[in-house]
Amino acid sequence: MLINNDNVYLLKPLSLSGDQPDTVVNSNEFGKKRGLVVIDYYVANTRLKELIEFFKSKYLPFLKGHDVSTTSWVSELAENDFPGLPVFQDKNLLVTITPFKNEAEYQLKLKQMNADSNQKLLTELREVVTTRATVILHPTKKSFSN
Repeated sequence: MLINNDNVYLLKPLSLSGDQPDTVVNSNEFGKKRGLVVIDYYVANTRLKELIEFFKSKYLPFLKGHDVSTTSWVSELAENDFPGLPVFQDKNLLVTITPFKNEAEYQLKLKQMNADSNQKLLTELREVVTTRATVILHPTKKSFSN
């Protein structure tokens, strides 16, 4: 049961390599993985196309170079057909969802990426992104119960 349903985003997978989404999400997989998930929200006011191109050509290759795999999402702008649950539909939003095996792996990857960070890359990201927020989801004991 949802206790709080504020800040709901209606998202759709973003294809960065062609017409089809890069990742097909199988909901059965969520119950099998016990690691944490990092969700990054990037808002690029009026510059979403630039942000998507930046991710495609520079940022995702940087992540792959550190063996970090992420999925990319944008707002679904079609009419919300469930008005009982209001949603945000920000035409300037890019969301990434990145799983990690555990907290230790996440901290190690973060440390490696920060040590290897390319200042030019980070500057380009800051130039396009108006707002960035990160949410880290940790599983609870009941997260994977049947």
